[in-house]
Amino acid sequence: MRGRACEKLPEALEKIAPVLIYPVVGILAMGLLMLFIVEPIMGKYGVAPELIKDFIGTLNECEFARYAPGNQNEAMDKVYSSAVEVISKMENSIKH
Repeated sequence: MRGRACEKLPEALEKIAPVLIYPVVGILAMGLLMLFIVEPIMGKYGVAPELIKDFIGTLNECEFARYAPGNQNEAMDKVYSSAVEVISKMENSIKH
């Protein structure tokens, strides 16, 4: 059963949509969300711009790790450690 979004795609593109198009659109949406919503809100709470950049970078790494080939467990462990560090710094930044 084909989805409405894929009805007008050529057959060759329809087959690669779940592998290529959907992840790209998802990553683009996350990037725009971070840029226009999360960054200004964090700035209001006094989070340093370099910390916001690190946070967004960690989220981007997480998205990449979801779709990248290779050892996903190792990649996600690295992202998890990075996320814990960045979030801890952000919490301390907001509290002080």
